[in-house]
Amino acid sequence: MYDIDIVNCQPLLLVAYLTENDSLDFDLNYKNDCEDGLFYERFYDIDRPKNISNIEWRSEIKVKLYKSIFFSFNKKSKINKKFKELYPKTWESLEKISITDISLASRLQNLESNLFNNIIPKHSEFYFTLFDAIYFNNIMDKYKIENEIKNYFNNFNIKVTTK
Repeated sequence: MYDIDIVNCQPLLLVAYLTENDSLDFDLNYKNDCEDGLFYERFYDIDRPKNISNIEWRSEIKVKLYKSIFFSFNKKSKINKKFKELYPKTWESLEKISITDISLASRLQNLESNLFNNIIPKHSEFYFTLFDAIYFNNIMDKYKIENEIKNYFNNFNIKVTTK
């Protein structure tokens, strides 16, 4: 099997969602950090234990961000406070979303499903998605899938990186 992973997928989907909604705003540095693959690294200084590798800490930061920003909006958490400090306009939009009946996670999952449900590899007999990656069994589909992902984000004027 081969796979294509979208770097910073959920944070980029948030940019897409906020771009679609005129009443919501985001910080340009938020978008740039997501596009440049540096979003999670901006939070490295929060309670980092000694003797932990960057790879391990990145995974932990990701979990913390999902818990306090993307899947729940916990204003009291250190990571949420840091997010507000780094990206005040984006934070304000997230605060508005947090008081509605539809969760941010649901909104982002809908965008993600719009993307992945429209990618159908031409040559692969087997394919599936897992989190923010698509797996397929024929390398001839790689270029087509990468282009479809890039075109999807291009519609929102977002530069995306895949690996």
